[in-house]
Amino acid sequence: MNVPIFDGDRIVIVAGVGNKPTDYDEADVRQLTLLMTGMWHSVQRKRDEEALRDSEEKCRQVLENANDAIFIAQDGFIKFPNPQLAIISGYSLEELTKKPFLGFVHQKIGNSLPQHTKGGCREKMSPTHIPFGSEQIREYSMGGIEQRVS
Repeated sequence: MNVPIFDGDRIVIVAGVGNKPTDYDEADVRQLTLLMTGMWHSVQRKRDEEALRDSEEKCRQVLENANDAIFIAQDGFIKFPNPQLAIISGYSLEELTKKPFLGFVHQKIGNSLPQHTKGGCREKMSPTHIPFGSEQIREYSMGGIEQRVS
C-alpha cells in the first residue's frame, strides 16, 4: 500500500508498506497518513529551526562587525548594543545597557524626544543623524521632524 503525503497541493512524501497478512483498509491508510504527516511536520520544524539559527547568526555577524553604532532603545534603556557603540561612546557594552538612553542623546534633541516616544512610538529615527555621546552631528529626523543641533 502507498500513501501520498501533501503539503498544500504538493506531494512531499510517498509512504509505502507491505507484507500485512490481511488486506489493507481505511484504518491502515488513516494510521499511515497520520504517522507520515507527523514525520513531515517534524522534518519541516527542524528545517525551520535551522533556517532561524542561520538567520540569527547572519544578523549577529552584521551587528557585531558593523562600522556604525547599532542598538535598540526600549523602556528608556539601550538594549542589544553592538561593539561599535561601545567604541564610539567609550562605555562597555554592559555599562551601556544600565544607563538611561536619553542620557546619551544631545540635550537639544533629548528635550523633544519624550513627546514623540510616549506610548511606544513606532516612528523611525535615522541612525546616521542622531547625536550620540560626544559625537557632533548637525541634524536628525524622527517621524518627519527635522531639527538642527549646533
